[in-house]
Amino acid sequence: MKRIRFSSLSLYALTITLIIAGGQPCFCSVACAQDADSQSPASPDGAEADESETALSEDGASEDGAREDGASEEGRGNDDSASAESADPTTPPKPPVAVELTPEQEAAAAEAEAKFRDLHQQLIDALTQMRTTHIHFQNGEDQSADARRRYREHRDRFRQLMRETYDAADRLLPLKLVPDAVTFIGTTLKYREDNDIYDVSTLRGCVQLIDGNAREIFLFRGGARSAVCVGDFRLAKKIYEAMGEEHMEEIDKSLMFYMDKIEEQWTAELAARKADEGKELPQVKLSTTRGDIVLELFIDSAPSAVSNFIGLVEDGFYDDLDFYQVMEHLLALTGDPSGNGMGNTGEFLIDEHKNENARHGVRGSLVMAKMPIGETGQFVPNSASSQFAILFLPVSSVSSNQTVFGRVIEGMDVVCSLRRVDPAEKDKKDKVIVPPDRILTAEVIRRPDELPEPKYVDVKQAILEAQRQLHQGHEHAPPQ
Repeated sequence: MKRIRFSSLSLYALTITLIIAGGQPCFCSVACAQDADSQSPASPDGAEADESETALSEDGASEDGAREDGASEEGRGNDDSASAESADPTTPPKPPVAVELTPEQEAAAAEAEAKFRDLHQQLIDALTQMRTTHIHFQNGEDQSADARRRYREHRDRFRQLMRETYDAADRLLPLKLVPDAVTFIGTTLKYREDNDIYDVSTLRGCVQLIDGNAREIFLFRGGARSAVCVGDFRLAKKIYEAMGEEHMEEIDKSLMFYMDKIEEQWTAELAARKADEGKELPQVKLSTTRGDIVLELFIDSAPSAVSNFIGLVEDGFYDDLDFYQVMEHLLALTGDPSGNGMGNTGEFLIDEHKNENARHGVRGSLVMAKMPIGETGQFVPNSASSQFAILFLPVSSVSSNQTVFGRVIEGMDVVCSLRRVDPAEKDKKDKVIVPPDRILTAEVIRRPDELPEPKYVDVKQAILEAQRQLHQGHEHAPPQ
């Protein structure tokens, strides 16, 4: 397949490209749903954010939103969901074709455009309100509990309007190519690619613009990663093949290499979710400095991990704990009272990744962290305690070593908005370190009357064995 010649055009030029390319973008048939979020710096909840994370103007907006869990979309899309031009984007643009609209179509286009512009203005107003509350808080004019409450209300309203405005732009473009709507979608998609927001809505938007002959690399990366996350593996392969390896980042090369394994695990995950339908699985809500996250827990496949987790939540263990490590394209890690990666409760859980009904690591999965054995990539058996990770992207190797005990069902947009934190950066000279986001409170919102008894093990012997193996490995290592 021919490779793409990618563009470095501005978003304004991207809009002009779509217009010159000949009219209406060809839309894929993937369902569109979105939950959006944006956060101004140093919010009254205590989190700080870069100003670049919230850029809104008359022409468009940046947002860090996603549907509650793109991986929860069970449809793989249509095999013909993208046009031939998205499969082979080197096809030259078709000349403009004048399409005469019926009076009904013209009326529908006018109504859709009016809806988009009205929502866009409401969005700007909502952001102004949120920033005003934030400025008053920062300046010490009003740091009351009521100010915090108002800020959260403005933030949630902004998220809702981001979702509605994006959906309105999405409905408008098939009827009329409006530059403001194209710019809004393009800016949003660039922010999503930068912040690991990969879901059905991102996939649809990327394919829409690609089908309209846009050639910005972030559209292809965001589209391919989103296709992997929502289970449209055929489309993901098409986009990656069109990109060519020279344009892939390391995460894209990894996803492409393990694609078949990820697809196999995704199929198993869909079957497990189907089997869970009708069950009232336990749920926990994490209220964070970025918003609320709702977790569903797999008590059937990981009973010890779930029971232990619920017990810690009910004891207030997770309240005020940092997301001390948040790595792009990978995970957000929390549950460490020490904040340095070494903390635990003093009790260690039996591994459950070998259970017959064990789950796999897809986007939004909750994974029990374990003690690593040096830098070998291996873990001390049965060493999970309180720390857990939320995955941004599928990791096919997770279920070979670690227990997957739940998933995010609401607020994956919040997870994606968490400040990226690399603990190693603390040791760099002259590096400015900003506070990480954190869990404010954790609350069990649904649980069975009786919980299984967690199975704990004495991990001391396993640690000694791991240390012995690591020492032997160093003794047999070749000299440098």
